[in-house]
Amino acid sequence: MTESDLLEHIFERLSRADSGQEIFGADEAVQWPESALEVLIKSGLLERAKPAQVIECDGCERNCFMPVHVRPAEGNRPARAFISCDKPEDVGRVPVELGRLTQWRITGVMLAGAMARLLGFTKPPHEDSVGKRWTLGRLKGKEYKGEVALSIEGGVTLTIADQSMPLVPTIPKR
Repeated sequence: MTESDLLEHIFERLSRADSGQEIFGADEAVQWPESALEVLIKSGLLERAKPAQVIECDGCERNCFMPVHVRPAEGNRPARAFISCDKPEDVGRVPVELGRLTQWRITGVMLAGAMARLLGFTKPPHEDSVGKRWTLGRLKGKEYKGEVALSIEGGVTLTIADQSMPLVPTIPKR
């Protein structure tokens, strides 16, 4: 997966999210290109989310999504997590590495803010009353002024002076 493919994947998931945010877990992020997660966090596109409470259990071949139980550190005993598997009778408690519970999120507001900063706008984006659309600022040319907007409804698009384009293809591939 290239960086551009990853951005397309992230933006596509965000555009389908009814909640206006999308969550990515550690199991997924480990498959991304090297240092991509770090770059996405530094750019403001992703931020830490609450730890996962449900993950894919690797205790057997079923790969069920199961709740995770976390025991805090006590005395000399470190924090630990596990899944209580009740599917095959012989599995029982499945240990879970705490790092697997780490999650990151992207929201439309975060994406709009990052795009506004990249385009050099100093004011924060203004969310339209309809939602899932932000006015980022106004570009001024010699003869015309054009409003720049970002929409995450039905795909992530950037609109400049009433001309819309998908955001990912506007990012050059390396």
